[in-house]
Amino acid sequence: NCCFVFLYEYVMNVIKKIAIIGKLPPPKGGVTIHCLRLFKKINKSPKYKVSFYSLNISGKCLKDVFYIKYFMFWVLKRFFKKPNFDIIHYQLANYYGLISIWFVCQIHSDIKLCFTIHGEGFFVRLESKKMLRNIIVYVLKRTDIIIVGNEKLKKVLFCNHITENIEVIDAFLTPGEDEGGE
Repeated sequence: NCCFVFLYEYVMNVIKKIAIIGKLPPPKGGVTIHCLRLFKKINKSPKYKVSFYSLNISGKCLKDVFYIKYFMFWVLKRFFKKPNFDIIHYQLANYYGLISIWFVCQIHSDIKLCFTIHGEGFFVRLESKKMLRNIIVYVLKRTDIIIVGNEKLKKVLFCNHITENIEVIDAFLTPGEDEGGE
């Protein structure tokens, strides 16, 4: 019963392979825990093959988790060789990483891009960077789906003239059995 699974079904009728790009614990908190729980919950469904591409070295050895040492080389490789994903779910706040992944999805147009904005700081940091802000707004307007954790973040997007493909979904995911939950 995961709302994110529904969201992936919403983006495409039949989903086979999902790549989540983000960070896993450590450090243990906020976004890293969200990413780990999301990966585990979607991985439980037989409908999906989920791979996690982590920009940090995780303390856990999990199946289908891969460490990316040099992110831009990883992205560059995907410019020339089509990745074997239906969806890339970008979970980081790095603007240049988002732009790079967006370009990969433009080159390989059958790959959908899902982007989660985890906090208001994403736009606050762009206030003094007008050119980068305009590029990010352009990219977000052309992103297949944007996930925000609350209505306030949705309003920030609307204030930046980004009004389509926005889903408000609470970022809290219940702990799994290995964390004392479910």
